Amino acid sequence: MRRKKILVGIAAGGMLAGLAAVQGTAALWQDSGSASDTVAMTGTVGLTLNGVDDYQWTTMAAGNMKPGDSVGPQSFVVENDGNIPVQYRVTDFAPPTGLPLTYSATRIGGGDIAAWRTLAPGASETWSVTITLPTTAPNSAQGKGGTPAVLTITARQAKHVL
Repeated sequence: MRRKKILVGIAAGGMLAGLAAVQGTAALWQDSGSASDTVAMTGTVGLTLNGVDDYQWTTMAAGNMKPGDSVGPQSFVVENDGNIPVQYRVTDFAPPTGLPLTYSATRIGGGDIAAWRTLAPGASETWSVTITLPTTAPNSAQGKGGTPAVLTITARQAKHVL
């Protein structure tokens, strides 16, 4: 009987050792790391006309216009002075009160200023603008004006394409 107890004790000890060995093999080494000092900054959208935000055409002034007369062409440079690509186009033309002026703009090298155009940072394009009093201007347009015509060019971030 004593021999049976010893065998049962040895068997129980062997099972405990086996269980400990199985659990010991389930352990995995672990470590972790981190990245710090990561800098994130936003870009800037910038657009200038002849190097300034609000360009004033002093040479586009005209007095005593009659139907069919034009002023220009006057050139100006559109430049992306931001640090991300931009799209730009003419979004408004406001003639002086009471004058049915029209404008035409031509990019040196071709292009339509009414369509969205893309400029890389630091890139520029030169445009030529002419303002015309149409031959169909009504008689009521006589003696009108005195306020500047305003050509508004709007820029936006160029869409990110993946």
